[in-house]
Amino acid sequence: MKKSALQIARAAYQPKLPVTLTGAVKAVEGAPTQSVADQDDIKKLFPNTYGMPELRFEKNPAPAPGKPFNVGVILSGGQAPGGHNVICGLFDGIKKINKDSRLYGFLMGPGGLVDHQYKELTSDIIDEYRNTGGFDIIGSGRTKLEKKEQFDKGLEILKQLDIKALVIIGGDDSNTNAAVLAEYYKNIGAGVQVIGCPKTIDGDLKNEVVEASFGFDTATKVYSELIGNIQRDCFSAKKYWHFIKLMGRSASHIALECALQTQPNVCIISEEVEAKNQTLQDVVDYIAGIVAARAKQGNNFGTVLIPEGLIEFIPAMKSLIAELNDLLAKTPDFAQKTTAEQRELERVLPIVEQQLTPQARRVIGEQGVSYIDEEGDLVTSIVGGRDCVFTCHAPGGKCLCAIDSAFRQGLTGSFRKPISCYLYPLRLTEYPSFTAVNYHRWKICRSAEANGRRLGIRLYQFMKDPLTERFGKEWYDELVQACEAIIENRIE
Repeated sequence: MKKSALQIARAAYQPKLPVTLTGAVKAVEGAPTQSVADQDDIKKLFPNTYGMPELRFEKNPAPAPGKPFNVGVILSGGQAPGGHNVICGLFDGIKKINKDSRLYGFLMGPGGLVDHQYKELTSDIIDEYRNTGGFDIIGSGRTKLEKKEQFDKGLEILKQLDIKALVIIGGDDSNTNAAVLAEYYKNIGAGVQVIGCPKTIDGDLKNEVVEASFGFDTATKVYSELIGNIQRDCFSAKKYWHFIKLMGRSASHIALECALQTQPNVCIISEEVEAKNQTLQDVVDYIAGIVAARAKQGNNFGTVLIPEGLIEFIPAMKSLIAELNDLLAKTPDFAQKTTAEQRELERVLPIVEQQLTPQARRVIGEQGVSYIDEEGDLVTSIVGGRDCVFTCHAPGGKCLCAIDSAFRQGLTGSFRKPISCYLYPLRLTEYPSFTAVNYHRWKICRSAEANGRRLGIRLYQFMKDPLTERFGKEWYDELVQACEAIIENRIE
């Protein structure tokens, strides 16, 4: 394929190196290393590799001839600019040691190591990828290296190819896997070094030596250029607010760096939200306050930067996520049972929101439209330990369900309300071989009970529609026969 002038110039570029690394080097051992926290616990987990000395590279004025040295490399996780140059640097380095050294790339991430899928990276291949973005030279994947069987399968191919060092280029998860793999190989005397190379555009893999992992600088510059373009359009039109979500699930470094470069009207920092113990409503009120303040000045436009992981830093949401994860582990079919109704509740919320009380809207903003009660049912959130958030009041002191009222007006389609609400005051308990239907006695229902006795309407008659929806017409007809038999004392 014919290359353009730009491609030729890009391939010819020589990345700048520290002076020490421009010639032959030697490794000098320093003081033992230690983790920044939980030293005793981590030492127990990594008894063979914890506390290894820090290595410092210095110029070697009298290098000895090097022996051939085979190296394996893995790209793990999402792509980041610079990945190809790390591999090119490995290739150049081992070839300087000895021209017969070989570099093998395992295909599509850590899975290539386990499945023995690889290719040798020759100079012809390497030269095509110098100074280019992407991870397509060998592909990337997200297979986690966690099990002994994976480690042993990987060691088989490493021994077969006579690989003495394995470099895993990845983020925090990938480097954790690299540490676990290194510990295992060290423990069994495998004779293979495992080296983790920090790669993440999030910028959360760094210390006093590594200022930033590769990819962060490029990502923030590209994002900032796009944000700047949006801001220019925003300032020109003077009528739009742009909410821009930036990558950074577990850290807000990208959002902060882009904010420093572009100076938006609002930048939410997830760690600050957590430190201040703010709720989702607090975050919304903060943004709304700035929007309102600018509107008073006649500036109905602006930009807001939001890190993608914000929701996980809100303390109430973090607790909810932890509880849901625990529930999912204990109840495998929970997600299938609740997801559809949860989506329906969120869908109809904008339709009925204006009918809800301010207190109800605040509760929804803080904890959502629903939660899982002690019975394991998906139920709507509660205001003040008493009213459902979807409660609305009609003239004459009547208390109505906003969703049900909207359903009767044809505004919510086929969704009337969650089945647990529709069935109440009946509660269902699932057993392996049957479902128990019980009446939940609550003082709030006493006036309804009295009205039912006055009108001669029994509970099973009043609950015909929800029981039929839940169990079907045939089941309900059998229930009616059983109830009538009981009433007439004809049970045998």
